[in-house]
Amino acid sequence: MNHLERKKLKKSMSLVFKQIIQLRDNNICQRCGKDVSNLGRIVSHLLPKSIYQSLAFEPKNAILTCHKCEAFWHISPIESFRFLEKEFPKLLKHLEYRRTEYGIHKVTDSQLFEIQKKLDQLLIKEKRKSCHR
Repeated sequence: MNHLERKKLKKSMSLVFKQIIQLRDNNICQRCGKDVSNLGRIVSHLLPKSIYQSLAFEPKNAILTCHKCEAFWHISPIESFRFLEKEFPKLLKHLEYRRTEYGIHKVTDSQLFEIQKKLDQLLIKEKRKSCHR
């Protein structure tokens, strides 16, 4: 796959990924509890996707936030970590395991296709769940 095709695929996957997180988190900011369905909402990666590329499309590595809380992640990394420890301790343990298991590496084309299939399946699952809420 050439660079342009890869970029296009990742953009498409990113849109699906964002839908999954929005559905899973029910359009509620996971930090302040604000309804962000009609406001600016941001899918925030807990471990930076620029460093941990293998976790960029890992749903457990993302939460939905409002703009104010997204800024909090970047301005106050220590407080952000404390928030995660308190509110999402199991999630934090899972991410630590995944981080050490996969480390920092680029994702191959075949891995991207595999991730894309998983995201498509997960989106269908989240849409079904949201219909039953």
